[in-house]
Amino acid sequence: MKLFEVIDSVFKNNPNNVMVWSISESRLVYHNSCILKSLGYLKSGSCPCTMEEFLNIVSLNIRAEVTEIVSFNQQVELVQLHITLINSEDKPVLYQLSAYSIENSPDFKVIELSKFHSLNISLSKDYLLNDDLKSIISIQADGVGILDEDENFRYANTVASKIFGCYPKSLIGRNLKEFLSFENIEFVKSETSKRKHGESSLYELQIKRDNEEPCFIFVTATPKFDDAGQYIETIGIFRDITDKKKAEEELLIEQNKIKSVLNSLQDMIFIFDSEGCFVDYLQPDNSKLLTPSGFFIGKNLVDVLPTQIAKLQLKAVKNINQTGKSQSYDYHILVNNVKYWYSAQVSKIQGNIFYKELFIGVVRDITDRKKIEEKTKKNARALEKLNDEKNKLISIMAHDLKNPFSAMLGMAEILNKFYDTFSEEKKREYIKKILLSTKNIQYLLENTLQWSLSEQNRLQFIPEQVDFYQLAVKIVVGLQIMLNQKEIVVKNNIPLNTLVDCDEQMMHNVLINLITNAYKYSYPKGKIEINYSKVDNNHQFSVVDYGVGIAKEYLKSFLVKGSNYSKQGTQGEKGTGLGLLICKEFVQKHHGKIWVTSVEKVKTEFSFTIPIK
Repeated sequence: MKLFEVIDSVFKNNPNNVMVWSISESRLVYHNSCILKSLGYLKSGSCPCTMEEFLNIVSLNIRAEVTEIVSFNQQVELVQLHITLINSEDKPVLYQLSAYSIENSPDFKVIELSKFHSLNISLSKDYLLNDDLKSIISIQADGVGILDEDENFRYANTVASKIFGCYPKSLIGRNLKEFLSFENIEFVKSETSKRKHGESSLYELQIKRDNEEPCFIFVTATPKFDDAGQYIETIGIFRDITDKKKAEEELLIEQNKIKSVLNSLQDMIFIFDSEGCFVDYLQPDNSKLLTPSGFFIGKNLVDVLPTQIAKLQLKAVKNINQTGKSQSYDYHILVNNVKYWYSAQVSKIQGNIFYKELFIGVVRDITDRKKIEEKTKKNARALEKLNDEKNKLISIMAHDLKNPFSAMLGMAEILNKFYDTFSEEKKREYIKKILLSTKNIQYLLENTLQWSLSEQNRLQFIPEQVDFYQLAVKIVVGLQIMLNQKEIVVKNNIPLNTLVDCDEQMMHNVLINLITNAYKYSYPKGKIEINYSKVDNNHQFSVVDYGVGIAKEYLKSFLVKGSNYSKQGTQGEKGTGLGLLICKEFVQKHHGKIWVTSVEKVKTEFSFTIPIK
């Protein structure tokens, strides 16, 4: 059988337009139906269609490409491209052109044209003549594909093939489901169902490439219908947004990093414009914001912050604009009478074309730090005061110890020198004076020791039942030598068997200090009274003297630690004031109270209470 008979038997009933081109003769040697007739240029009869006539109806932009395809003489593999032809109604018709050599007959080229019935593009004739649709599609940055109703690719440009990870033209014939996960298959199925009802689709989609690389695409899918209104295919525009998705993920990671840093720093961040209007707010999970964060957005700082703080913020903005340097300041806010301290650092975010300049305020809660600072300052002041008191006490003690020691030493020297010439009465007189000086020194040292132990909280509190009448008698007897120096009479008005639950040693120190203090300011041949009464479930004791008294303006200074009030006794006696402070601390350890009343040059009364158990 001759070659042309074989060709005719193969292609005679082919539904597509088939032409056979002789390369050596540069002419069309066979066609099964006329392409001109298919386009409506010839209505009936045979058509003397030549390749020249065919090329004349091909857009000028792809004529060279078609000529090159049909003229090659040594390749046998399939070559495909899409071309647009203009029919007799001046409408574009999209064809798929397949060109291949006949095996064992390389001189003959088979050109097969299959029509895409669904592509009805309303473009002007002039535009198509100058810019062929195929050329437009081929140079697009986006992928373009045509899928039938079963989601099979009937056409795909080079970009679409690349997006789906395929070689050029190898995407044609493959099903979209091959590139989707199970979840996405269901999603696309749902979108396809919508398109069959005339809805277009816009969505992002993750696909699986053959090399397993993740890929994200943005899909614009437009349904096409035939003249009867039946859905036949979808034109899809695919844009590779993988880099965008990577950037979004990287941005999310950076945001999470920033959020982690913010949470660890416990800082609050406010972003506001140059007019002071809040535009954003970042709050760590464990921050202490006293107002919900959404309250600030869109409002001006002068409307939501206390006036003084708003002024500080605006001043910081002004200084930044003038100096170009960040500004910082501390401030506090009172909420329900509780003071909260904050530290603010304000910096400038330089604006650009699309964004105006902004300012960022990083605010940290420093309430705890301020409390520590205040406590440290308070402790420092207390330590300084205590140190001053210590120095004062040492100075007074040195002075007060010097006098009795000097007196005792002088009397001891006189007694030693004239011992043999002194009468027995004279000797006893000097011995009594030496004994009195020794007791004064002991009294001063005892008070100093008690004060030191009390300051260090080293005194033991041992309550027991004490007969206060007997305690007062014992103290007065021990002080009799001192009392005789001024011929002072002490009257004990405490009833017999007055039992009190207390620490006996502490109460002994309280009474002896109050009686000694009364003696110091009593006139010679005066009297001291020790009184008792029950008042409001308390034992109340008082020591009264009728001496020089205390001026009204100095009464508040008594019993106050660090007081500088000092007054000599009626015979020039000096004191440290330590004894009265010891009285106060010991009474307070018994949950009692101590106070003083006085009328100058009339009398002075020191009173204290001990609760009745």
